[in-house]
Amino acid sequence: MICVCRAEDGEVFQTNATVQDIERCGKNLETFLRREIGIEEGAVLAYLSDGRRLRTDNLVDLTGMQDQVCFLLHTPYVPPHNTHMRRSSIDRPPLGIYFLHCEVMKLLHLQPPLQPPIDESVTAAPSFRPSELGASYYRAAQAQQQSIDRTLDSLRYQQSALRIACSVLDLRLIDVANIFDGVAAGARQELDRQASLIAGVDADLEMVSRVQIHRDFMSPAAKERWTRAVEACQKTHGDLQERWYHIEATLKLLVDSAAEAKLGLSNTRLLDEAEGLNKVSRDAHGKIRKPYPLSMVCHHPGPTASTEALLQDLRRSDTSIRNSLSVITELKNTFTERCLCTLRQISTLSNDLLVFASDLSALEASLKTKNAFSDIQRLHKMIHAYGATVIEIVRRKELCV
Repeated sequence: MICVCRAEDGEVFQTNATVQDIERCGKNLETFLRREIGIEEGAVLAYLSDGRRLRTDNLVDLTGMQDQVCFLLHTPYVPPHNTHMRRSSIDRPPLGIYFLHCEVMKLLHLQPPLQPPIDESVTAAPSFRPSELGASYYRAAQAQQQSIDRTLDSLRYQQSALRIACSVLDLRLIDVANIFDGVAAGARQELDRQASLIAGVDADLEMVSRVQIHRDFMSPAAKERWTRAVEACQKTHGDLQERWYHIEATLKLLVDSAAEAKLGLSNTRLLDEAEGLNKVSRDAHGKIRKPYPLSMVCHHPGPTASTEALLQDLRRSDTSIRNSLSVITELKNTFTERCLCTLRQISTLSNDLLVFASDLSALEASLKTKNAFSDIQRLHKMIHAYGATVIEIVRRKELCV
C-alpha cells in the first residue's frame, strides 16, 4: 500500500491503494493525491525516498521502492521568493512571504493532546479499589505515549523530507556547475581576446599608418569610423565582462546558500531531544504498565500504605509522560517552522538555479555573436597579411630570376 508523507509537517497518510490500482482506474498521480489527502492538483511536487521525482509517467518506480513512501512538497506552503541573487534578499524574505509563513504556521501548529487529568477523588470512597484508578492511569498513559510516538515519527519523516530536498538541490547545483565549467574556459578566453584586441588597437593603427596600403584607409573619415568601432567594442566588452563577473559571483552565492540550507539537515539537536523525551516517557509508561496488573489482584477496599505508595508512583509516571508530551509537541512546532524555512529556501535556490542557467546560456550566445570585434580583428591581422604578401611577392620574383 502507498504511504504518503507531507514534507512540511511530517504527517503520514496511509492509503489502501497500490500503483496498480491507480493505473487500473486510469487516474494520474495528482488526481489520486487530491482524492486521498485533499491537495489540489498542480500544487504539489512528489518525490521518492531516494530523491527521484515521482510523476504519473514513472509511477512504476514506486513499486520498486522498499518503503513504498512518497514525499509531498505542498508548493503553496513554500513558494520561492524573487531574490535577484542578492544576499540581503535571501536573508530577509518579502513581507508577503512572511505573512504567508505566519498563516501556514497557524495551520500546522499543534497543541499537546493531553488526556484529562486523573480524578483521584474516588480514593476517598469506602469501596475504592486500586485497580480502578490504575486502569485510568494506564489508559491515559497509553493514549499519550501513542501521541508521543506519532509526533516522533512525524519528526523523523520531516528530517527525511529535508534530506530528500537537499539531495535534489545538490544534484541541480552539480548539473549547473558542470554547465558553468563547460562554458567558463571558452568565456574567459574570449573575454581575454577581446581585451587584448582593444588594448592593441592604437598600436595596430600606428603600424598600419606607416604602410601605404590604400590611400583612403587612414583618411580622417576612416579614422572616425575606427574610433566608433573601438568605442562599440569597448562598450560590448564592458557589458560582457560585467555579466561574466555577475555569473561567477552568483554561482558562488548559490553554492554558499545551498550550504547554509543544508545546515538545517545536519543540525539534529531537536530530533535528538525528541528521542530523549520518548525514552523518558517510555520508561514512565513501563512503570505504569508494570504495577497495573498487580493492582488488579488487590481486593482490599480502601487505601492502604502499599496502595498509597503505588499511587505516588503512578502520579510521578503520569506527570513525566504529560511533561514529555508537552515538550515534544513544542519541539515539533519549532522543527516544523524550521522545516518550512529550509524548504522555502531550497525552493528559492532551485528557482535561482533555473534563472542562473538561463543567464549563463544567454551570455554564452552573446559571446559567440558576431560584432564589431571582427573589424578590429581584421585590423590587427592587416599588417601581418600585408607583410606576408610582400614576402610572397619577393619570393616569387627571386624564383623568376
